Amino acid sequence: MGTRIGLSLSRMSVLAGLAGCFVIVSYLTLYWDTNPPASLLTSNDPNQVDFYAEQTYGIKFDENGKHTQTFRSPRVTRYTMSGETVMTTPELQLLTRDGDRWNGVAHEGTLVGDNEVELRGNVVITNPDQAIQLKTEQLRYLTDRQEVTSDVAVIVHKGSDTTQAIGARADLNRNRIELLHRVEGNYVQP
Repeated sequence: MGTRIGLSLSRMSVLAGLAGCFVIVSYLTLYWDTNPPASLLTSNDPNQVDFYAEQTYGIKFDENGKHTQTFRSPRVTRYTMSGETVMTTPELQLLTRDGDRWNGVAHEGTLVGDNEVELRGNVVITNPDQAIQLKTEQLRYLTDRQEVTSDVAVIVHKGSDTTQAIGARADLNRNRIELLHRVEGNYVQP
């Protein structure tokens, strides 16, 4: 009879040990689910996506409620580490205070705060009503002031005339483009 009691106590000890392990594992699992380690929540991957949207369309209004800008992009992606919001092949329609329309396209665009867009790769800004076209590889558009700037090579077409320069500033409200350095032009006599 002494053997049976020892055997029963041994089985009970094993069962109690297993039950204790189950309780500890269950507690740790539940704790882990509600309190994951901070190292799992942060990533050092600069390409980690925070959110994205496809087939985006947006309209921006000024403080008086006047329509100033429209944009379209097949994909907008926000990256976690850099905080950048990147638009793929954005199309912009910029409306000046006088109602003039400027259209912009690029390979890629990055939103910088609420009032700036950086355009990169085959950037083309046109005013179809005045037959003006500005081409460059990089451009900053300041939405609140309706200004564009570029520090790299630009080409401006107006009708049959072509002007090249390094760097430009443009006030879209005044339809004025200022070319900054090494300006060269080809002009066609009427």
